Amino acid sequence: MLGARPPSNPTGDTIPTMDMPSATTSSDPTEAQPIPLWMEVWGWYGIAAVVGAYALSTFDVLAAGGMWHSLLNLTGSCGVGLVCLRKRAWQGFWLEAVWAGIAITALVRLVV
Repeated sequence: MLGARPPSNPTGDTIPTMDMPSATTSSDPTEAQPIPLWMEVWGWYGIAAVVGAYALSTFDVLAAGGMWHSLLNLTGSCGVGLVCLRKRAWQGFWLEAVWAGIAITALVRLVV
């Protein structure tokens, strides 16, 4: 509004205003950072892959511990784990790290 006056209280004194920092410009390294689109897509793929692998093995469509089952679990846990890392959700990150470790172990056992 052109010519607008700063806000004032009932006594007519000017009320000081404070600019709030933007959430995306925080310099605090412990805060979660915005997530790029490619990472969001990989995270959603990860959820579908892990749940899909579980469902497919539960209903005997894929062999539990087989190549495809392990690949779905590995790529899915990496996608979800990356989003958890970016958002600083440490419990979820470590869950996915262990999940990926189990999938890698299963893949190594299949190859060796």
